[in-house]
Amino acid sequence: MGQFNFSELGKKIAIETIASERLQLLVTGMADAFGLEIEDVTVMEETNGVLVFRHPKALSKSTVPITLKSVAGQTFKNNKVYVYNNLNEIQHVELFEQFVRKEGGALPIQRMISCPIPGKNSPRGVLQACRKGKSRDNADPFTRADTDTMISLAKLAGAYLWK
Repeated sequence: MGQFNFSELGKKIAIETIASERLQLLVTGMADAFGLEIEDVTVMEETNGVLVFRHPKALSKSTVPITLKSVAGQTFKNNKVYVYNNLNEIQHVELFEQFVRKEGGALPIQRMISCPIPGKNSPRGVLQACRKGKSRDNADPFTRADTDTMISLAKLAGAYLWK
């Protein structure tokens, strides 16, 4: 994807006073960093023991329980980054496919990277990016560099998103 400027994104998010605009800057940055459409990135915040979708808006009324049965719940509970380059073989909650509609129909998620958003003593939420396609061969795999990128984005989210 090329070199992403985290410093510049961090500065923009840090000076933004409106929470919804900080979120928009983050999700736009995530989409740009991974070469994805904005609907293919997710921001979830832990609230009252569940993960609440902050983005995409189509899922804003949805929650994910913090259990090992969901990718997001596992990411949060274990405070660990997960990269699934074979998501079609992993049991997961198919919210994107069901609720985030696209022109021409929804494509299944083939690959996903899921990262906890760091907080002071425990995660504050989860960031996810997914690559969709008719088959796994139609979606580029996530790399170690992508993992490093997601960790950097999560640090920005933890530092500035809910200030």
